[in-house]
Amino acid sequence: PEPEPFRAVAGPGCDSEGARYQIHGEGVWRSGPAGYDGAGCDDGYDVMAVSGDPDGGDTSAEWTFWPGGAGSTCTVKILVQNGPDPLWANGVPTHYELFDGENAGGSFRGGFEVTQPDDGRYWALTELQDVGDSFTLRARNRGPIAEGGEAPQLPLSVVETECR
Repeated sequence: PEPEPFRAVAGPGCDSEGARYQIHGEGVWRSGPAGYDGAGCDDGYDVMAVSGDPDGGDTSAEWTFWPGGAGSTCTVKILVQNGPDPLWANGVPTHYELFDGENAGGSFRGGFEVTQPDDGRYWALTELQDVGDSFTLRARNRGPIAEGGEAPQLPLSVVETECR
């Protein structure tokens, strides 16, 4: 018989077996509602101001998953929040990176950007193949700040994963 797929949810205010959400650094606060209160989550999301550096920043969020089955293919779904300025100000995207292992110190698998929803919320999807025992998704506070402007803010929300 085919093994049961691994399913887990990580994010602000979520408590799910096989998953973890962590903030590293300063300048992250809770907001909401997230539009997601299932799977042990409390319907909130976090907000992180960008650093002013388009290439980096000292604050990040990490979503880690332990599917446990080497060689799995995993679908990763990020709930992308919308909101008024300064959320998404100046069109600054959220930069995500994927790593093998339990933190962003593992082997780099790739990166992508997520942009502001046109209306409401949406799910951004990506797929990972040949996943090991664990993997980590990271969002850093990289992004420019317009001269004389307020720092754009980026939403950090729920991430669902299913591996088979």
